[in-house]
Amino acid sequence: MASPYHHLRRLPIFFVLDDSAAVAGVFEVALHENMQTLQQELAREAITLRSVYLSVILFGQQVQPFDLTPVDRFMLPPLTAQGPRPLHTALHHVRNALEYEMIIESATTPGDARPLIFIVLGDAPERDWEAPLQAITQYADNRRPTIIALGLDAAAVAPLAVTQVTRLALRERDGTCLARFFDWTTEVITQRSEAYARGDRTSTLPPLPRHIQQV
Repeated sequence: MASPYHHLRRLPIFFVLDDSAAVAGVFEVALHENMQTLQQELAREAITLRSVYLSVILFGQQVQPFDLTPVDRFMLPPLTAQGPRPLHTALHHVRNALEYEMIIESATTPGDARPLIFIVLGDAPERDWEAPLQAITQYADNRRPTIIALGLDAAAVAPLAVTQVTRLALRERDGTCLARFFDWTTEVITQRSEAYARGDRTSTLPPLPRHIQQV
């Protein structure tokens, strides 16, 4: 019997992860472990297995972009947690992926679902990130993303107030709160997959766990 999800559009998910010295230590390990857990949980569910494509862009001493990949085939390398935070370079890679990797909706092509972009910051981003982030928000077609930025504290995402970004922060700077964010992120992705399967294009987010605050 054919899967009821065989017709699903791809749901592109981009994780833009701080791999700078700001996440060295406990958070370096926690980020990697929580990304692994998220990938495994999404790969176990029929609807997300069929629809979700993951991309990760690590930015720190080096910027490492990974192409959109079916969720069950995605593997994240260890983080190095070194150097500065060149968010602007990471966002240029996201823009390139939106331009060249996504299937654009047309009269004859369903195209991909609207992407979700999750940005995780250990500290406030460095210079020149405003223009590439603004460029990502300017799409009028199905490439127009939902962007969610998490700071390990509120100060990390405070500068993003000028952009079209949902800004969140950990209530406590610890691994438990970070894990609850990734649990919530898994729920966001699953809910979005189910909505597209129903033909529903609304983008309401589920309630935040008590461990996370909106900034």
